[in-house]
Amino acid sequence: MITLTNGYEGSLLSGIPHNIHDEMKALEATGTKGMLIIAGAPPGVNLLDPRQSKPALDAGFERAKAEAPKIQAFWPEASVYRRAPGAVSRR
Repeated sequence: MITLTNGYEGSLLSGIPHNIHDEMKALEATGTKGMLIIAGAPPGVNLLDPRQSKPALDAGFERAKAEAPKIQAFWPEASVYRRAPGAVSRR
């Protein structure tokens, strides 16, 4: 599960507080193994300001590269890189 916040702090886009850790516990109580990544918003970037989309996307791309090895270790059968025909890679 990837989320921007822990449900109480930071950018709350829904206006409905929720405890993401409780949600993970409920998921795992069903026997499903879960991994939580709280991405957070880039410092000084307002995610609701369209003019700041590029810095937010760039920060997200860098964060994704940092998290990818952890996700691959957690979910090894998904580590085969598949790209849709015609998709462009930013590598």
